[in-house]
Amino acid sequence: ILDSQNNLLFVTSDDRIEYANKQFLEYFSIKDMTYLKERTVHNFEFVSPPIKSFDELYEYAKDEEKKISIRKDTFLVRATPLEKTYKLFTLSNITHLNNLNIALESKINIDPLTGAYRKQYFDSLLEKELEEEHDFILVVVDLDDFKLINDKYGHLVGDKILQKFSDLIKDELREDDPFSRWGGEEFLMMIRCTDKEKIIEKVEAIRKIIEAHPFDSGVHITASFGLASTHPGDTSHTILKRADDALYEAKKLGKNRVVVK
Repeated sequence: ILDSQNNLLFVTSDDRIEYANKQFLEYFSIKDMTYLKERTVHNFEFVSPPIKSFDELYEYAKDEEKKISIRKDTFLVRATPLEKTYKLFTLSNITHLNNLNIALESKINIDPLTGAYRKQYFDSLLEKELEEEHDFILVVVDLDDFKLINDKYGHLVGDKILQKFSDLIKDELREDDPFSRWGGEEFLMMIRCTDKEKIIEKVEAIRKIIEAHPFDSGVHITASFGLASTHPGDTSHTILKRADDALYEAKKLGKNRVVVK
């Protein structure tokens, strides 16, 4: 009966596997139970979250099914006590479902044109950073006179420019610095602070890259940047307003510049 299950099943006693079903043996490329019974120490190096023993795994999953990764696969693990010294572990492979969820989340959270985060998802990241009181700089960036480009070259060219513009910015950001399309030709960046002056220099470098890049149809564009660093007691509204006010000032001063509030 146990070998007819699709799940991986194994029974432990102390730190030894006493039984494993056929699916378990096949998954880990183990020929027979003799190999397992001869070993008391097992390799948890490829397990996430970090697990050092079967006892830890039991404590992790004894109350409800928990998610666990083994190499590139994702499982739901459930731990059940058997008599006094034995524990039954059931591993259900949900890799396919997990990949579907990741793909679905990507569709929900990513702007299809630019590949940047949608603002709703970015807002949730912003709220979390503020709740945890992390230091960062919020950047609002707006392409200068973009309506004129759409009017002159058409929206297809405009869309290609937005795509390339986003690619140029993402190439300059770290992987953990969120980048979002706020709407139209406006974008948001959240750059974690280690050195405020270096972040300002980085944004200035991005501004110069945008200014120098020949976009589709030979179009050259510029962008204005408004920056706001975190203040004690900030909310998403207060820091967004400071960054937006800085952007307004950059536009008022002649565009194609970086202003910090």
